Amino acid sequence: MDTFNQKIEELTQIIKESDTYKNYIKAMEEIKAHPDKWEMANAFRKRNFDFQNGTSDNKEYMEETMMQQHSLMEKDEYCSKFLNAELDFCRLFQNLNFELIRLLDIDLGFKP
Repeated sequence: MDTFNQKIEELTQIIKESDTYKNYIKAMEEIKAHPDKWEMANAFRKRNFDFQNGTSDNKEYMEETMMQQHSLMEKDEYCSKFLNAELDFCRLFQNLNFELIRLLDIDLGFKP
């Protein structure tokens, strides 16, 4: 195994040992124990993905709908816990990417 792949495996292990990852996995296991909640959260995640990536035709309607659905998700214990844990996990990767960009001196034309 080359050094790069070895370091990727080490980083993966560090991530798996983090509280952020453990919270995400625990929240996912808890919501999956309630298939209706899991389905509801996944439908929201799909709509949010479409909204965030501009694949929706009616932005104003989608924004209002997403705000209403987010409010419903926040009221549900399992959905709220899972979606917040997932957001924290995504932010971990976002921070990792920003640090890689900074350390590799990649010129984005702006500061992340």
